[in-house]
Amino acid sequence: MWHAQTTRLTVRLYDPGLGYADKAPFRAVAQVDLLGDGKAYIHAALANGQPISASEWRSLARMLRDEWGVMCIESERHGKPATFDAVRV
Repeated sequence: MWHAQTTRLTVRLYDPGLGYADKAPFRAVAQVDLLGDGKAYIHAALANGQPISASEWRSLARMLRDEWGVMCIESERHGKPATFDAVRV
């Protein structure tokens, strides 16, 4: 018997009131690798125009926690690794 597991997400940030179903242009996009055991790695983030705010990153962390069970988020920016606790957002 086969088992399929989601291991990668493409996440997109839209302006309030708009979304994927509207075929609206996204403000930012990133790849999220679901590593298992409540961990995720965010990479290939790209903002179109204004930078992604801290509150928007927290919103993504809450979504990953609530919908995918992610408790720890890892990333790297300009060669510096970072770890973010998704439990306390």
